[in-house]
Amino acid sequence: MKNVREHDFGDVKAFEIDSGGILGRPVMTVFVYVVGDNLIDTGHSLARKAVLECIKGFDIKNQ
Repeated sequence: MKNVREHDFGDVKAFEIDSGGILGRPVMTVFVYVVGDNLIDTGHSLARKAVLECIKGFDIKNQ
């Protein structure tokens, strides 16, 4: 899995995912937020696997 940092903001769970990389330095950082049963994904499709791994166990509704 890519480098992931978790943040808690009360009812909001945030994941900060370093994506891609050149010589160990991330190309971009993706932020994903879980609010209740909603997912706010500001990421690029290259981070899809990491995002899915982070939200495993959350009951995200499909809209």
